[in-house]
Amino acid sequence: MNGEPEPIQKLQDLVNKTTWKKCCFSGDGEYICAGSARQHALYIWEKSIGNLVKILHGTKGELLLDVVWHPIRPIIASISAGVVSIWAQNQVENWSAFAPDFKELDENVEYEERESEFDVEDEDRSVDQAGESKDDEEVEVDVTTCEAVAAFCSSDEEGEDENMLSFLPIAPEIEDPEDGWAATQETVTPSETPEILEPAAKRPKSKTYEISLKVTPNDHPLPFGGKNKQAAGNKKVAGRPRK
Repeated sequence: MNGEPEPIQKLQDLVNKTTWKKCCFSGDGEYICAGSARQHALYIWEKSIGNLVKILHGTKGELLLDVVWHPIRPIIASISAGVVSIWAQNQVENWSAFAPDFKELDENVEYEERESEFDVEDEDRSVDQAGESKDDEEVEVDVTTCEAVAAFCSSDEEGEDENMLSFLPIAPEIEDPEDGWAATQETVTPSETPEILEPAAKRPKSKTYEISLKVTPNDHPLPFGGKNKQAAGNKKVAGRPRK
C-alpha cells in the first residue's frame, strides 16, 4: 500500500464539539458507539450513511471510563466511577399479534364464568352465530366429480378429453368365501401324535338328514285305559284261590 492511509469517514458532534473518551463497533459492524469525555453520554452512529441514530445519557455528574458492545446482541455496557450501566432495548411482547381474540390488560381482572361455557350446545350465543353454524352444517360436499390429474394432462392440449382413460375401477374377486373362512378347531391330547390340520376347503362336507319318528312316550297314558288293564291282568293275587 503506497502512501499514507486517509480516513474514509469522519463522525463528530458538530453542535457541542464533544471530545471522546472511548469508541467501539457493534457486533455486526453496522453501528459505531462513542463515549463522551465530559459526561456519561453515549453517541451511536449508523456506519453506512454516517447519521447520528441515538444519544444515551447516563447519571449526571459521572464521567465515562469505558464502553463495550455485545458481540451478538444489541446490548451496550458502559463503566463510570463504581457503576456499570447496561443499555438494552425493552422487549415488549405483543400477544394480540398471535391470538386475534387476545386482550391485553393493564391489571388483573376477575374472570366471570358463563353458565353455558362448558355445555355442548351454547345457549348464550347470539342468533347470528347460530345461523352461521347451521349454514356450515348444511354445506354439501361433492364426492362424485373427478378432477383431472395434472400429471396426466399436457400443456399442448387445449381442453380436457372427456373420453380419456384416467383409471380403471377394479373389485377383488373372492372364490367360495364361505369355504375356508375359518379353520376347524380340533383338540389333540398329549398322548396322541399331532397331525397337520388340513384346511376346511379340502374336506368333504357331511350330509345330514332329518327323520321324524312318531313314537308314543312311555309316560304318556294310552287311550281307554289300556295301560291300566294290562297291568292288572299281569298282576297275581296273593292268597288261596277261590272255589
